[in-house]
Amino acid sequence: RQTLAAGKFDWVMIHGYMNRFERQVVHAAKAGGIRTLIRGEFTDVPREGSNPLKRVARDFYLNWFYRHIDCFNYIGENARNHLLRFGVPNERLFFAPFSVDSEMFEEQYNCGTREKRRSNLNIPDSQLVLLFSGKFIPRKAPLLLLDAISRLAERDRITLILLGSGELEPEVTRR
Repeated sequence: RQTLAAGKFDWVMIHGYMNRFERQVVHAAKAGGIRTLIRGEFTDVPREGSNPLKRVARDFYLNWFYRHIDCFNYIGENARNHLLRFGVPNERLFFAPFSVDSEMFEEQYNCGTREKRRSNLNIPDSQLVLLFSGKFIPRKAPLLLLDAISRLAERDRITLILLGSGELEPEVTRR
């Protein structure tokens, strides 16, 4: 609360709604007359094996929480539909898709040839290279990819590069 008051902010932005910290920030912002903005991956798609009672409780909580937010940045149509289901008016919704610094990738691309990159990674030209870039969490299923590759007859011709971290990292590393 002191930090928000001292900063004389017009807006505060949060990226989630489940942690006590986010509720505290929203409460402090409202108390200080600061507007709130949330950007997130809002969804109505239930997680596999989720408890129906927990979904009802979540909806009840979100209905309460969203009433304390001034504006929403949604990432895609599922998120937009989720927010509309909770009665958030269109004029408080702003499309904010994931973005990529393409300049950085172009610079990297222009830094060397395919052969040089493979050489730097000790990957022979005969190898097929697959890249997994994501969180090592059940929903992103990195272990499924490892299982699938292990079943291929020519798996020795595949080099898999895994880029990420998360709760499954010890198991991904072990495999």
